[in-house]
Amino acid sequence: MSKNKFKMCKKFSCIALFVSIFSYSQNTINGKVTFNNEALAFATIYIKELNKGVETNEDGFYKSTNISNGSYTIIASFVGFKTEIKIYS
Repeated sequence: MSKNKFKMCKKFSCIALFVSIFSYSQNTINGKVTFNNEALAFATIYIKELNKGVETNEDGFYKSTNISNGSYTIIASFVGFKTEIKIYS
């Protein structure tokens, strides 16, 4: 990563985070983690209330399945970047 990118705000965003509802009240949480429109491979996505986490793939995408209906705190982290916390219900 170039020196200029380190001088910029080290905050990344979870893009396209959404919950898809399937039958039997089972949900999927998926999305993409980026910084300056570039995918962040192997960032950690943690669902606090379920004590469950996943990593993004090499393209920055992640997916967590078999999630019950409810409100969840999603925490996205990556070494060297500010952790992003969002609540979804």
